[in-house]
Amino acid sequence: MKLGVAGGLCVVLAGAVVASGDAPRQTKTGLGYDPGSAWSESVTEANADLTGSGHLDHIVLSPVARPRGDPEQVLVTVNGTIKAALEGNQYSDFYLAAVDRRDRHKEIVVETHEDSDEMEYQLLWFDGRRLIAMGTIGDSPHYRGDGTLTADTWNGFWFSTDTYVPRRDHTLRLVPRRFYPVDKTSYVSHPLALHRRPDDAVVLAIVPVNHGVRLLDANKDLRYRVRTADGVRGWIDQDQACRDLDFPCLP
Repeated sequence: MKLGVAGGLCVVLAGAVVASGDAPRQTKTGLGYDPGSAWSESVTEANADLTGSGHLDHIVLSPVARPRGDPEQVLVTVNGTIKAALEGNQYSDFYLAAVDRRDRHKEIVVETHEDSDEMEYQLLWFDGRRLIAMGTIGDSPHYRGDGTLTADTWNGFWFSTDTYVPRRDHTLRLVPRRFYPVDKTSYVSHPLALHRRPDDAVVLAIVPVNHGVRLLDANKDLRYRVRTADGVRGWIDQDQACRDLDFPCLP
C-alpha cells in the first residue's frame, strides 16, 4: 500500500466492498489524508474531486467477468455512469495523481499486477463527462506536478529514466532520447571485446582481465559506450556487461 497523496491531493475513501471470486477486497472507511504526503493509498473505491470543480466524484474499480481464456479486464466507473474498461485482474487497484497541479485535475492511475514482480500503470483523465485513456507505463511513475512524469526502469545494475508528457488530447507522449547516462566504473572479470559501433560485430580491442573500464551511456537497446583507462572507446552489449564485468547483475 502507498500512503499519503500523489501531488498533494486530498481524498476520502468510501466504505464499499469490491468482491472478486474467492478474493473479496474491501476498501477502508473514513480515512483522511495529509495533503503534504507524497502518495495516495491504493484502493478500489474512493471519493475525490477529479476536475477541480469543488464537487466530489465517486470512483469505483471492479473486475469484469470474461469468458475463460479472454484477457482479464477491470472497469473504472465514475459517478455511477461514466465507465472505461482496461486490462487488469482481480488484484488491480488505483490511486490518484496530480500530473499538472496548474490544471487542478487529478488523474486516476490503475495499478495492474501482472505477476509477483511486474506491474503496469494505466492513467485516465476525467473531464467531467468522459474518461480518456492517457496511456500505459510499465514502471512506477514519478509525478513532478509540472505536467511531466518520469518512470525508472531497472537494467540489471542501473536505472534508466524515461520522461512522458501529455499531448493536447491528454494522451501521454514518450520523450525520445538517443542515450541514457550510466556513468559507472567496473573492472574486467573476463576478456572484454570492444566493438567499433553498437551494431557492429567488428572487434576494436580486447580489454584484459582486471583492467578498469567506465560505462559512459547506453542506447535504448542497452548497448553501452565504454572508455578504458587508457582512453580507448568502444561498445559492448548487456550480455557482456553482466558476464565480463564485475557488476552484480540482478533481475
